[in-house]
This record gives sequence, C-alpha cells and structure tokens, in this order.
Amino acid sequence: ITQAPLKANRVAVRMPRRLKACIDDALNSAGLSIKRFSAWVSESVVRLEQTERFWEFVSEEQMSSTETVSRTISLTPEAVQALDSIAKVTRDHFPPDKHPEMLEIRSKIIRTAILQRLLHSPQS
Repeated sequence: ITQAPLKANRVAVRMPRRLKACIDDALNSAGLSIKRFSAWVSESVVRLEQTERFWEFVSEEQMSSTETVSRTISLTPEAVQALDSIAKVTRDHFPPDKHPEMLEIRSKIIRTAILQRLLHSPQS
C-alpha cells in the first residue's frame, strides 16, 4: 500500500506585534529572509515536540489581547504531525473539560514553539 505524500498545511496564527518583531529580528540575525518565516516556524514546532515536558510550556502560554497581528503560516508535513502530537499530549495532561483554553490550541502551540526557540537559540 502506497501512502500519499503529506502536504503542507496553512494555519492562521494570532500573535503579539512584539513577538512578530522578535521573529523578524531573529531571522535577520540568522541571515534569513522573511520568506523563510514558515520554514523557521515549522522547525520551531518540531523542536518543541522534542523538548522535555513541552506540555507545561504550552499550558503556561498566554497572549494578551492588545496589539496583535495575524500571520498565515504554511507548516511542513513534519510540523503538522508534531503539532497534532503536541496537541494530543497536552490535552492528555490538561483535559479540555477542566481546562477549556485547551480546546483550540494550535495557535497556542505555535506561539509556544516560537517563544521557546527565541529563548533558547541566540542565533535561531
């Protein structure tokens, strides 16, 4: 049986303007163009899945409602798989019936992945 190749998945993510500015700075510092934004975010999601106890970071992520911007990101197939895995494990630890903020967590996971990469990689 041949499996169809996985396709990239586009997802809209709302994030604080300051976070977007930090991402732009990190890309510039690494000598990457803004066109690499989606690939950089995809790599960040895959890295988050490999982080010990990642669900705790996801559960702690909070976004203020002021000064936000929405970005559409094309995640790689590997990042989509990691995103789904992170969501499942996080919901196992923080069931949505007791933690309603875990119902829609794709953006929360992506913001967490970005923040963790920015915090732990001087030259992202």
